[in-house]
Amino acid sequence: MGIAKRISSIFQAKSNAALDKLEDPRQTLDLSYEQQLENLTKVRRAVADVDRRMDYFYRNAGGDELLFVHEGSGTLETAFGEIHYRAHDYLVIACGTTYRLQPAAPTRLVVHESRGHITIPKKFRNEFGQLAEHAPYY
Repeated sequence: MGIAKRISSIFQAKSNAALDKLEDPRQTLDLSYEQQLENLTKVRRAVADVDRRMDYFYRNAGGDELLFVHEGSGTLETAFGEIHYRAHDYLVIACGTTYRLQPAAPTRLVVHESRGHITIPKKFRNEFGQLAEHAPYY
């Protein structure tokens, strides 16, 4: 083992010990709780029953939207093309996307509106950012 590697190991061990002495589990837990509350205030939730076609287009400039289709089917029309949906589908609509819903059957949606970006959790992606095989997306 070279001298540089030994010095690096000693430095890491000493800095980890110093951080362990400074860390207070109660403060860490309080900070985590505050961060969770802050994240909850960034998301608005609602239930929407869509029983007729939208004769207008809508654009949310405030954040991304995640629509969970509880029941029903139809088409989400966007400038990027049409997305057909059915019960138990998730529709992610990026901020600023112009869209309208065209239900083929009465549709019940659970709407999540975020002030930030909605992304796929890291546990469902590999080191390159691609979807992993066990991801519940297709």
